[in-house]
Amino acid sequence: MSWEQAQPVKITRAAEADLSALQYHFVKAGSSGGVVTCDTQGENALGVLQNKPTSGKDAVIVMLGITKLKAMAAIADGAGLTVSDVTATEAEADDSPASAEHVLGKSIHGQAAVAGDIITALVNCTSNFLVP
Repeated sequence: MSWEQAQPVKITRAAEADLSALQYHFVKAGSSGGVVTCDTQGENALGVLQNKPTSGKDAVIVMLGITKLKAMAAIADGAGLTVSDVTATEAEADDSPASAEHVLGKSIHGQAAVAGDIITALVNCTSNFLVP
């Protein structure tokens, strides 16, 4: 079986804000039981948003498995991934995990050449791994 044939673990929750511009970005649990975009560099995400929901609509999230992910900058194949500096990039993937940041996945099948590229990643947002 190839990577692409493995079925990802997905959940559906209501979007607590307009997430229509944030497909393939990291999201986290919101205060009302739904989801919002991650807002802290290196934080633990619930998963990667798969669709483009507006506020109150169903957000489909991959928690574990293969997904597309938007890169904040160039990312090498095989790099560990974390939530980017969200002040500039809205919770995109960053390949430079620092101390006390959550490693949420690994880039597979190619790389990002520039910011905004969509990469393929294996994510595991079900565990709590921190860079020591």
